Amino acid sequence: MIGRMVNAALAAGSSRRAYDALTTGDRAGRWQRTNHRGEVVTLAQGPAVSVGSLVGVATAPGLTGSVRL
Repeated sequence: MIGRMVNAALAAGSSRRAYDALTTGDRAGRWQRTNHRGEVVTLAQGPAVSVGSLVGVATAPGLTGSVRL
């Protein structure tokens, strides 16, 4: 149980750090677009979720190497 909670925390933290890295500083403008309603939206969630998913699978307890791949 604790291993799963640690895994979830690592995945969520990695996802958040990736999102912050993509949306701060000079890179923030690259990940923004204007939608059909004229509102500015970010495209950074996709890569951030991907990073979190990869970290979650890589650190999941009890998985074999072939299952991780």
